[in-house]
Amino acid sequence: MRGLVSRTACVVAVVIAAAMPPVAEARIPDWAKAIAEAAPTIGPEIPPEPTRVLLDETTVTVQPDGRYELRMRRAIQVLRSDAGRFRIGKFHYDETTCDKVRSRAWHLPPFGRGRRNREDAVDVTLSDDFLTDSRTRWVHVDDTAPGSLVFFEFEAVVTPYDLTYDTSFGVGVRVDRSRFTLTTPPGWTVRFDWLHADGPDPEVRGETRIWELRDLEPVAVEPLGEDPNARQPRLVVAFDPPADARVSGVALRDWTALGSWFESIAGDRRAVTPAISEAAKGIAADGEAGALRRTRETAKFVRDRVRYVAKELGIGGLRPHPASEVLEHLYGDCKDKATLLQAMLASEGQRSYGVLVNLTTNDTVSSSVPSMGAFNHFIVAVPLPADVPVPNEVSGATVEAGSLGRLLIVDPTDEYAAIGTLSSDLAGKTGLVLADRQSALVRLPEGRAEDNRVERRLEAEIGPDGTIAATLVTTRRGESATRARRAWRDDAEGFRKATARALDDVWPRVAIEDQTVEDEAADGAFVETARLRLVPLRGVPAPKLLAVFPGALGELPRVSLGRRETAVVYEYPRTLRYASVVHGIPEGTPAPSGDEASGDGWSAVSQAAVEGDTLTASSEVVLSRRRFEPDAFRELKKLWVAARRATGADVQVRP
Repeated sequence: MRGLVSRTACVVAVVIAAAMPPVAEARIPDWAKAIAEAAPTIGPEIPPEPTRVLLDETTVTVQPDGRYELRMRRAIQVLRSDAGRFRIGKFHYDETTCDKVRSRAWHLPPFGRGRRNREDAVDVTLSDDFLTDSRTRWVHVDDTAPGSLVFFEFEAVVTPYDLTYDTSFGVGVRVDRSRFTLTTPPGWTVRFDWLHADGPDPEVRGETRIWELRDLEPVAVEPLGEDPNARQPRLVVAFDPPADARVSGVALRDWTALGSWFESIAGDRRAVTPAISEAAKGIAADGEAGALRRTRETAKFVRDRVRYVAKELGIGGLRPHPASEVLEHLYGDCKDKATLLQAMLASEGQRSYGVLVNLTTNDTVSSSVPSMGAFNHFIVAVPLPADVPVPNEVSGATVEAGSLGRLLIVDPTDEYAAIGTLSSDLAGKTGLVLADRQSALVRLPEGRAEDNRVERRLEAEIGPDGTIAATLVTTRRGESATRARRAWRDDAEGFRKATARALDDVWPRVAIEDQTVEDEAADGAFVETARLRLVPLRGVPAPKLLAVFPGALGELPRVSLGRRETAVVYEYPRTLRYASVVHGIPEGTPAPSGDEASGDGWSAVSQAAVEGDTLTASSEVVLSRRRFEPDAFRELKKLWVAARRATGADVQVRP
């Protein structure tokens, strides 16, 4: 995870396993005995899943001072012998907010008495942060077999930063019962909201509320599919004390309150120092291009010069380090980099706002129940003048934000995304713009097909001996550029080989004589230029036809729809444009026929002409729609057929 650590209190994930029979005198706790007595029998057939969760329970008991006791219980039945990893319970927590951490495990084999696991729990740090108080407790259970029941229990006392709790239902395997229980002191108010799926109202027993779901099926991971995390039911709960109560943690009555609270702990970190002013002046020394260019160049400075290094201890998981320290050391996490950017812009008289957003999961923001658990990333919004047209190269990252005006969204942490573009991880997400009492939720731009373009131009010459010399220039913008830039910087040789393989699929025996890359042009584009040669092999007939738009369909992936029951989801909309000029074609060669088609959220068109010995052809495929539910698969197939026709032209290269 990049950036902000979301501290609902303890973020807990558990993976586990369970058993069957002789229960009466088993050395397991009473809550586990009740589950064991009701556990289903295992039939002779081989089950599709290695385990099933019989109980997934989280209990939060709030104390009058706002602290709460957290208890998690899991019971899993082992169904197959390959369920080894489910013998391990792992519990994520942080040492600052969690106290009196305790864990226990029991194993009830298919035959024999139950036993408590020996105290061999291990606490380790799994985070890649440089410094963190995040810990994971591992508890291991030995010698499970089909029919085993394994029980895990985790307890802690939590001192929260905010009086909310976020939890998801479902753990990647079948869950028979998933339950969340909240108990508050008398006089407290409880608010809740379901995300990702409809859920029940709680069962109320005095000051205790119980939300329960049953028979949850595992969420399948499919190619071109929705993120499984975005399909698990998610419950967000706020527990508000009486107005005169003195408690640990802030009560978030609305999103504005969250914004004001965050500004209260972070606003002073943006203080402008002489060093910050000097650095900003150096970047904007040529300043004739105005505020927008200064903003982009300053953001590039922070993005490229400040290394991503996370030091997140205690409130440091939420509160950024002072901008002056970030500039001095030239490292920091997402909120540190964003804070430095804001300070540098302020030194030049440019206002900006921090923005909290979730980088990894969709639909984590409830309209009615605010929670810090909704977010895990920090970016910046820069107001743009209302009376000045927005340049096309940044329009896809610009949003109208009501009283806050027109905002340019900038992520100075994403080292691969050009400033002025919005990554597919952020597009369409709901963020909280931090403007103290004007703080408000804003939906980031969804992303347009025009913003994510691949433009490919081919210039080819057919020689008298059948040799073909060609130059292929591919210009990528938006998300396509971001992904190509990442691949190039991470492994340039692998990138070159991937280009060669893609071309060889449509132009067998092609040789790349030269390949150059401009990985970030002035407008943010990624430009790849390849000089190619196809030489006939002695004794092997040269191909009669040449693909006019080589590698075009590789930019529009396809999946099997045969038995699919879930939506096909493209990560971003896109525009694919191709233009080809081929000289030296045989006399009398006809032009490939053009084609044009369109449908719900897509279009595909191509045209070609021959003049003398030169073919000129172009093609464009536009996908403005990202999601196709199963009842729209017929429409999706039409798109794929039309795209193949629009980009599948061949030209005759020998009589």
